[in-house]
Amino acid sequence: MPPKKKQNYRKDERGASLVIALIALMVVSLLGAGLVTVTSTETKTTANYSQLMQARYAAEAGVQRTINWLSNNYTPPTSYTAYTMTTNPVQCTTGCTTTGGAVVLSGMTDIASNYPDAAIASAYNTALSNQALPGVSNVSYSTYATLLVMDTNGSQTWKITSQGTSMGLSPAIIQVVATYERLQAFNPRYNYAVFGTSATCASVSFGGGSGTDSFDSSLGSYVATQQMAKGDIGSNGNISLNGSGTVAGNLSSPRSGVGSCVSGSVNAETISGKTVLGLLSQLPAPVVYPTPIMPTPTPPTTAQNINSSCASGGISGCSCYPSGSACGNGGPFKLAPGTYGSLAMASGAVLHLTAGIYNINSVTLSGNGAIIIDSGPVIIYPAGQGVTTSVDLSGGTVTNASGIPANFQIVSASAANINVSGGSGNYSLVYAPNSNITVSGGGDLYGALVGSTINNSGGTEIHFDRSLLNPTPTSALPPFHQIGFSWSKF
Repeated sequence: MPPKKKQNYRKDERGASLVIALIALMVVSLLGAGLVTVTSTETKTTANYSQLMQARYAAEAGVQRTINWLSNNYTPPTSYTAYTMTTNPVQCTTGCTTTGGAVVLSGMTDIASNYPDAAIASAYNTALSNQALPGVSNVSYSTYATLLVMDTNGSQTWKITSQGTSMGLSPAIIQVVATYERLQAFNPRYNYAVFGTSATCASVSFGGGSGTDSFDSSLGSYVATQQMAKGDIGSNGNISLNGSGTVAGNLSSPRSGVGSCVSGSVNAETISGKTVLGLLSQLPAPVVYPTPIMPTPTPPTTAQNINSSCASGGISGCSCYPSGSACGNGGPFKLAPGTYGSLAMASGAVLHLTAGIYNINSVTLSGNGAIIIDSGPVIIYPAGQGVTTSVDLSGGTVTNASGIPANFQIVSASAANINVSGGSGNYSLVYAPNSNITVSGGGDLYGALVGSTINNSGGTEIHFDRSLLNPTPTSALPPFHQIGFSWSKF
């Protein structure tokens, strides 16, 4: 019997390669599809992130543009009858769209303005509605501002809501909310040529050939508007007048009588030699001069020298004057409004100041140096930390060519001393109810002084500016500063 043939199983394996190839192709396809999906997802994620960042930057830009507008283009109200200021937010009571509603300035289409001055509301909308972000296409922002707090001294707190939008494959919307406050916009009142707030003997002392009279800077020059009247002197204590000269105004104090002062006595004036053209007037009570706010932010106490290194990076904000020129140790220099430490000018240095607020620790002018006011109002807020004298201008000159004292103001809450000097161009105001003020150099000072004590023994003539008796002159307001920030996306 012949042997059986072995069965050929290889014919059963036919088609296996195709199956394996199909499986491999499927795996590769899945990997490829996954890679494409991952790449696409990453691309979209990157694009979304980019658009989110653009929208975020646009929203933050809207906040900054809004606070700049409120600082530089917005005119605060002078009458407060249209506002309820005991609520947060402040409510509008008359002249607005929604009586009793929050006070709002809006540049958003879905948020209505509710502000009692239509011109201001319109200006805000024009400046801050659907504004393009410079340098970036298809990106814009719109904002609205809600008035949270306000008082009659000018303090304000605004909540700014800014919406940044980036249009593209996946539009992104980011909302930023920031809160800014501006503390008391301090506006000193000057009713006297000089006033000493201290209830002491010689709270105000005039010696030599010193005296007073008045003029009106709103009507013209000193020569054109000078009067032998309204050069009033006031004190919560005793007024001491010695030497020659004429006081062309009234003498006022809560005390009464004339004679040698003894602390605690009733004698208000000590007059020896001076001619007083006005009356002796007893005030019903001491005059209270409120202490202004301290500089914000608090300036540093570091020494900063205004010399040749100032304009070469020694002090940020200091430059040669005019711009682009070279300046040596004497300058001339220009200092931008800002926050500085203890400024000391080099001998003979010339310093130009422009309109704005200068928060400083102290300033010393020496060696016949000069401060020149190019534009006003320039307001110096000296903190006087760790120094005996916060302002010493006695070693040089101040020139305010505008002839308007309100264009150069020194406003201090500190008890540190202040030294000023007379000069043909010194049109200035000093409001420092806690400081001892010394006036030196003779000559002339046009404006007004308020201090704890005022010593004018060098013969300087004080020419009171009668325009100060009108509503407080326009002055630069303290800056807004941020007190809150948050953001969200849609």
